[in-house]
Amino acid sequence: MISDHASPVPLSELVAKGVAFRTSEAVALTAEVCRQVFNRDFSHRPDLDQILINPDGSIDLRTSGPGPDGQLMVQLAALLEAVLPPLGTPEPEFAVRASLRMLAPRARQLPGLSPILGPENLAAELERFATGRTSDVLRDLWIRGDRALHRYLPEPHARDNARRSAVDDEAMAAAADHLRDAQTPSEHAPDVASRLTRRRRFAGVFLALGASLACAIGLGAGVWAGRRTYAAVSHIRPPIGAHSQTRPAEPPVLVSPSPESARPSAERTAPAPVAATITTPAAVQVPGLTGPAFSPSFTEDGREILFHVGRDPVAQIAMARLEPGGRTDELVVLSDDRSRTYHARRSPDGQLVAFDSDRDGERAVYVAKPDGSQVTKVSGAGHAALPSWSPNMKWLALVRAEPNHPRVWNLWLRDVQTGAMTRLTQYRVGQTWNASWFPDSRLVCYSHEDRLFVLDIPTRRAREFQSPRPGRLVRTPAVSPDGTRIIFQVSGDGVWLLDLTNGAMRRILDDTSAEEFAWDPQGKHIAYHSHRDGRWRLWMMAAPAA
Repeated sequence: MISDHASPVPLSELVAKGVAFRTSEAVALTAEVCRQVFNRDFSHRPDLDQILINPDGSIDLRTSGPGPDGQLMVQLAALLEAVLPPLGTPEPEFAVRASLRMLAPRARQLPGLSPILGPENLAAELERFATGRTSDVLRDLWIRGDRALHRYLPEPHARDNARRSAVDDEAMAAAADHLRDAQTPSEHAPDVASRLTRRRRFAGVFLALGASLACAIGLGAGVWAGRRTYAAVSHIRPPIGAHSQTRPAEPPVLVSPSPESARPSAERTAPAPVAATITTPAAVQVPGLTGPAFSPSFTEDGREILFHVGRDPVAQIAMARLEPGGRTDELVVLSDDRSRTYHARRSPDGQLVAFDSDRDGERAVYVAKPDGSQVTKVSGAGHAALPSWSPNMKWLALVRAEPNHPRVWNLWLRDVQTGAMTRLTQYRVGQTWNASWFPDSRLVCYSHEDRLFVLDIPTRRAREFQSPRPGRLVRTPAVSPDGTRIIFQVSGDGVWLLDLTNGAMRRILDDTSAEEFAWDPQGKHIAYHSHRDGRWRLWMMAAPAA
């Protein structure tokens, strides 16, 4: 029963208190604000402090003065992002479809996306995701908010208590601060240093929220505390991907090398290790991201980074715009289903994205538009993964499992124009890891068991490099943009760099969990994923000097 003391609840106080908005509540709230802005012909920004939720589920919208021209949709987008559950939140009532999360970037008119012009159109788009009557949904939000703020009503469900108590009050105040920053006219914007400080605090908000959600629903501590769980994530066949493969906790030792006849004709080169040069990396800060992040890759201009978020039961492709200082902004989710979707790679011309997914029941390689539309399966029958584009856009390399031996993986090429598939390797045992292209589109590097190969596609001849640690597996190689160096993981021993000009290898990073590397187009930085600080996330380091 509603107390006689019932009064409107300001949205800013709910955010500051740490009340977690369900997806239905975020949709209903933002849509109603958009409708009122349109119907009352507001030309200036809605103030966070002046969005009031009434006990009957209605909204009072006031304003605090005009804002700069063209900023209304930006501020409405910021409102939607502030109330949507963070990316990676696992509970069903907090699940957000990618197409819903993409409404905010569309309202900002992010290049490459279909724009949303006007608050009435944003309200219409939000209606597609509405569940239940707006007044009923917002009345439930008011009840939970009133409990959190005033304690006039009976105590909520224990899970809501746990969620609220686990979220740091100071961090949630930073979330409200961030939204106010987004609504501040540019001429009154804070200086760069203070804005970056607030954004870092905002990132901490959602990381803390993700941890509290994990505790509340009893997630296994292994994922969130950074301990790798070596369990298969596909009941059909084991997925291809270093972070999701079933394997022992200790670094495996090669027992039986691949038969000589199974290897391409190769010029063997013994490694020439030199003294280690350990590099200090920095974590990539992704505001609004909850959950583990994996497998980074850069877009063709180096201004954005693609990666995937989550592992089980859902993994989604995301893209974020890079900013100085190891931060990202403009987080966009590209995959829009409940499958496991990994290893996104933007094509060199920027028109397509290749990825692997189990959306049809078995891991396969797909190609889609950058906004996630027009998805097409391109790998044919059978288990496939780890796509990579040739620089000239003629080929798409991928790994396929042998039909009768799902634990044996070989490298294939798909002709982008004709769709014809060509086998590159003929291994009968072991696993071939992803192909990394050289700038001439003629050579590729890949790894198989304890060796690296640089393969000349037209002649099928290869240079072969043994692991710098005998018997240790070599994985996830990545060729530098100038084609002179290869970075790779040695299982259980960290990250190594091969100089192709002289065959020398050196250990550059002592992080044994680092893998799946990507050079930026200028060859100045390398991104990868790791759990060096206790949880899986993205890291960036300066490229070692030649």
